[in-house]
Amino acid sequence: MGKKATLYLAVLACLTILAVPASAGILDGNPDAIIAGSTAFANNDLNGYLDWAVFKAEDLPITPVGWTPTAGELVYAYQVFELGTDYVSSASVPVHNESTNIGDFPYAAGEVAPDTAYFTGIPGEAYWTFHDPSIAQGESSTILAFSSPNLPINGFSILVDGGTYAIGIPVPTPGAVSIPEPGTCTLLLAGLALLGFTRFTRQK
Repeated sequence: MGKKATLYLAVLACLTILAVPASAGILDGNPDAIIAGSTAFANNDLNGYLDWAVFKAEDLPITPVGWTPTAGELVYAYQVFELGTDYVSSASVPVHNESTNIGDFPYAAGEVAPDTAYFTGIPGEAYWTFHDPSIAQGESSTILAFSSPNLPINGFSILVDGGTYAIGIPVPTPGAVSIPEPGTCTLLLAGLALLGFTRFTRQK
């Protein structure tokens, strides 16, 4: 192999390493989640993607360290991956319905934890700041999370670097409908079964 080819492969390997975040993530496509996915964001040099998932508290795939989910509620979880040369200094998700217990927890070594995590109000935003340090190119945040008793709807996320912002759509946020009580689910299933039986007997 010639020197040019070797140099080309070395440069390509370096670029590949720079383009891969510190951790592969656990949220996107997680089979334990109610819903899960990944959303890209981009504005000039502020670009990357936000993995997200909504879990029942008892179905979290890892045991959180430093944060405890609210029992019986849903966990809204997000993770920022920065690919551009700008630094992510904050991440937020608008919340218009009941939400509590905001925080974060690590999944893998090398993740950047937020300095602060708070709600600006309900309605308002779930807000995490990264000032010391910010999320640099090739890095990812810890798992950013909060609890809510409400089922998810499509929302969006805002990522900021101090002077530039980028929006990721869609991102789950709590809607107005609360989690059905187990008794309600049983009655609903019984009603559907009765409806099916009635239809069956009428057809006979």
